[in-house]
Amino acid sequence: AGGLSSMSTFILGSNVFMLTFKQALTSGLISMTIGCAIAGYCATMGPRSGCRQMVTARYLFGWWFVKFVALIGCLGVVGWSIVNCVVGGQILASVSNGKIPLYIGIVIVCILSFVVSIFGIKQLLRVEKIISIPVFIAFMLLYIASSNKFELLNTFDNSQVGEKTLLGHYLSFFSLCYSVTGTWGTITSDYYILFPESTPSYQVFFLTFFGILIPTTFVGVLGSILSVLSVVDSGYEEAYAINGMGGLLHQGFS
Repeated sequence: AGGLSSMSTFILGSNVFMLTFKQALTSGLISMTIGCAIAGYCATMGPRSGCRQMVTARYLFGWWFVKFVALIGCLGVVGWSIVNCVVGGQILASVSNGKIPLYIGIVIVCILSFVVSIFGIKQLLRVEKIISIPVFIAFMLLYIASSNKFELLNTFDNSQVGEKTLLGHYLSFFSLCYSVTGTWGTITSDYYILFPESTPSYQVFFLTFFGILIPTTFVGVLGSILSVLSVVDSGYEEAYAINGMGGLLHQGFS
């Protein structure tokens, strides 16, 4: 939850949807919290059934409609995988000063992700636990490294945008940020199928809710900060134009 895919959506707040820092935070964080609640509810099905989320969906939706649910789940997860690979490729291209082309960087991230995925959920969780430490440190350092530009966050002015247009942008960003956490609902029970059937549902719910909410908020606020800086600061704007989100991250560390 606290990774590049989550941050990538929040980076769209100002440079695409023309929202101020406060507007992006209120829209993004409220909708993201609603999505966490949906994912938390879906997670409670894991210990009670011992089945993965799509198996439970077969029981809930029936033989035909579950095909649509499965399709949506596949599109959502594949979509986030694509985001991760593209952003990872952008980062490699940016930090190498173009020596690694974008398409090569994407292929590298795709291959590494595939290698990790084929060894099963237990090995995936073990890798994620180890990787989460340097990832958290990197994002914390990015907060610190980019803090010299924080005084610019309130300088972005969107008063030239029409009221109805701005409302549409607000709602569009609301729905996008909901999808950041809401799409976890298609797989959350998978993480709990080995839990005892007697595990209280409220424990599973809150474990999932806060387990997604806290890291997503952590990177979401950072993404909103970088989004504003990509509009009001020439250095960040140029980095975003050349290497997208990867360029923004590199510029923040610079």
